[in-house]
Amino acid sequence: MHRKYQNHKGVLRAMDIVALIGLLLAISLISITYLVKMMPNTEVKLVYIGTHKIGKNWFIRGEVAVLEFAIRYSSLSRKVLEIDLLNYDDYSLVMRLVKRRVRPALDGMEKVRVEINTRELPIGLYLVQLHIGDKVYTSNTNPKYNYEKYPWIIAVMEPFKMGNRSSFKFPLLKVPYGLGVNIHFVLPRKIDLDMMHLAGISIVRMDLFWSHVERSPKEYNLDGYIQLAQELLKRGMRPLFILDYGNPLYDNGLPPSSELGVRAFAEYAMYVVSRLDKEGNIIWEVWNEPNIEVFWKPKPNATQYAELLKATLKAIRSANPNAVVIAPATSGVDLEFIEKLLKIGALRGIDAISVHPYRDNIPETVLTDYKKLREILAKYGLNLPIVCSEWGYSTWSNGISMRRQAAYVVRMYITNLMEGIPITIIYDWKDDGPDINNAEHNFGLIADYESAGLRLIKPAYFAIYNTARILHDYVVKNYTIKDNVIIVEFVNEKSRKYVVWSFGGENEIALRVGWSKVKVTNLFGKTRIYETMYGVLSLKVSEEPIFIERYNSG
Repeated sequence: MHRKYQNHKGVLRAMDIVALIGLLLAISLISITYLVKMMPNTEVKLVYIGTHKIGKNWFIRGEVAVLEFAIRYSSLSRKVLEIDLLNYDDYSLVMRLVKRRVRPALDGMEKVRVEINTRELPIGLYLVQLHIGDKVYTSNTNPKYNYEKYPWIIAVMEPFKMGNRSSFKFPLLKVPYGLGVNIHFVLPRKIDLDMMHLAGISIVRMDLFWSHVERSPKEYNLDGYIQLAQELLKRGMRPLFILDYGNPLYDNGLPPSSELGVRAFAEYAMYVVSRLDKEGNIIWEVWNEPNIEVFWKPKPNATQYAELLKATLKAIRSANPNAVVIAPATSGVDLEFIEKLLKIGALRGIDAISVHPYRDNIPETVLTDYKKLREILAKYGLNLPIVCSEWGYSTWSNGISMRRQAAYVVRMYITNLMEGIPITIIYDWKDDGPDINNAEHNFGLIADYESAGLRLIKPAYFAIYNTARILHDYVVKNYTIKDNVIIVEFVNEKSRKYVVWSFGGENEIALRVGWSKVKVTNLFGKTRIYETMYGVLSLKVSEEPIFIERYNSG
């Protein structure tokens, strides 16, 4: 009995052990399954990009670009990690940076650091692409801010020299002497100004707020503005200051309409011009968008604005007879508002008509607006230049892509040159905030660095740089528009170049250049050599402008 009991007990013990092992395996399997399910989907962030000294994604050739990714995996299984550098114009041109198998830590997080010697890369814009298994990433997953949504790009650049920028009243129509940006800072941020200079920016527009300058009656303070003007002029860039907005000392802070308010505004204008513009190097714009309620409350009033403009113009001329004055800075090309001013003679005496030709469609539609504006000016006997003192496209969630923004800012600048517009101010230099869903936060050529802590460019910045680099010191000779294709011929004293794009989908062109070989540079820097057929170049063009020039093998 005892022996049988012992044997039975041994069998029970063996069965218990097997059951226990099975139970533990089941628990482990459930735990692993639960752990995998609880882990977030694969999350990839580029947490640092720059050199060892500064966070940025633009590099002068020869700098070492440092990238660091934080990767949280959705699985504990081994995977292949690849990091590639692609030409932004041609994704088939790939440089492999990293390829290896990874085994994530228990927390599923890994940091990957990559260094790139940009000396080995031609001038151009590049896209960083990260592969994990069968998934591809080109921007941060789960973006909270707009700069996290931006593509991982690297710009390789080299400074270029322009000829002497003339001191004429308005810039010559040479590229990029009349190209500018709008800013929203007063105290000079030197790295920003250096970035502008590198890209070929020649004019910088900024509000010179009346309420900041005159904080007590007839007591003026230009701190910040003096330094800004000096830093710009030192770099060969020209300030465009806007005299604008109400002052709580007068007319309850509304646009000045009383005799006292108008006189006070004119005196403020006289003071700042006498202090800042003894040489006539600054462009002065009287108010900003007085034709819309946002900037002229309680509602736009052409007669009130006319009185302010007349008084201000007289005050500026008394401070400096050679000062350059532009107006009325309308939102859109507001022909009705401008004609009201013409009827009462308010625009006589200014140096140029300024407009802000924003639109929801392609830039080339502005050609019709300029034609109508010139007809109205001629009707009143004025032959004034037209200045584009603000215009841009937003990359917010309901706006256009960053790639299209790059194409549009170049097209709007060249379209303005085609029409003899001496100044084009791109709005905006920097994104004004981090919100993806706010249109006003996403007009910039560069990212919002207050949130990011990094000087990150958008593709539009490089497109402007590339345009200025290739066409510097060239002027428009002529242009043609046919079958939704625009061909613009640029010339200088020695040679010619062409810029071509389509605004109706991809199109085939046959361009008679007269050369046996040509070099074609795409918007983001990729170059290719083509042979022509008896001097005729045949190729496809898209909405992104290309640059065509004679190829000299020597």
